[in-house]
Amino acid sequence: MTSGALQIETCCVGAEGLRKSKKQEVRRPGSKSTLTGYERSNTGLRYGAPTRQNTRLIMFMLRSRTAVLVVLSVGAISGYGFPLGTGSAGDSIEILPTAECGFSSEIPAVEDFESLINFSDPYLGNYDAPVTVIEFFDPNCSHCKALHPIMKLMAVQFSEDARFFVIPFVIWDYSIPQVEAMYYAAQEGKYYDMLDKQFERQHAGGLTEAEVREIATELEMDADKLISRVNRGMYTEQLLSRKEEISNLGVTGTPTILINGRFLNGNSKTTDCLTRLIEEEIAAQAD
Repeated sequence: MTSGALQIETCCVGAEGLRKSKKQEVRRPGSKSTLTGYERSNTGLRYGAPTRQNTRLIMFMLRSRTAVLVVLSVGAISGYGFPLGTGSAGDSIEILPTAECGFSSEIPAVEDFESLINFSDPYLGNYDAPVTVIEFFDPNCSHCKALHPIMKLMAVQFSEDARFFVIPFVIWDYSIPQVEAMYYAAQEGKYYDMLDKQFERQHAGGLTEAEVREIATELEMDADKLISRVNRGMYTEQLLSRKEEISNLGVTGTPTILINGRFLNGNSKTTDCLTRLIEEEIAAQAD
């Protein structure tokens, strides 16, 4: 085997709202780059210019034929409030050879893909770039967490030629208050900071109110105000409506990625594949 990739599963919504799985591959990236700071624009929140200081995205080198990564096995909990407890570790994944990069043959491309973006959606990169990358995610999806460093790396690598949106597709009810917290954080330019910290604390069953409060404090936000807003559930209807809209496209799980309206296949969520497919789309738009 000349190269390896971590084979992960996609967090999915079943016929009765239960979690199912689809195997996919993700390679862990490496880079000394990091994204820091936000700036506002008349088109939304824009992440600031990348730097090569502070924290690093560490390359996970696959030196053996097999390895196991334990991920969280998440159960469904009803209701939109914060959960009270946690779950335990479960599913495992193995190293398999990297498969062919490309786009999905099962889900048709979205011609009017810009309609999937709301004016208030924060983004990374250059808003006026010819290439738009959209990731649908759930903050409690362990596979979204695994993909997150790769997407941050792509946003650094293509900061001038593409724009990146990370849009919620809530799989579990208990993810709703966490996403609402992200929306309120976005009003202070801290959408991606809130997402980073939620992924850091991710565990089965979702974050508790106390954990979200702790994150808000770390981000120097008014924690009492944020929790009060979250508990009103002002974004709940919007989130569920958006989920239905995205589901109607054929999306059944997270993470799901589109490049200019075309869905990536299950083998393409790797550093190499994403780099190649984005570069090809940039070149196509330049012709």
